[in-house]
Amino acid sequence: MKIQDPALGKYSIQVGINKYIVYDGDRSVTTLADFNEALREIARRLVNDMDVVLTLGQFHQTTEEVFERIKRSYELIPLTEEELKEQEQQ
Repeated sequence: MKIQDPALGKYSIQVGINKYIVYDGDRSVTTLADFNEALREIARRLVNDMDVVLTLGQFHQTTEEVFERIKRSYELIPLTEEELKEQEQQ
């Protein structure tokens, strides 16, 4: 099974029995044993894809914000209009 969602941007997750494979388009980039870690990995990659300069604190905060946005989608809590616009820009 493959999970694709607007909250994941260009990334997707292939779900196996005991593993989660993160894809960047058609290319496998990492394999993890935990679903939440797969989501966190995607959050880190989405932040890394941003063309900005951040301090360590800003990187951590931004990564947590992106992860929370992904989690809200996972928990079926609709994104706000502002979050949808931000996501379209990424």
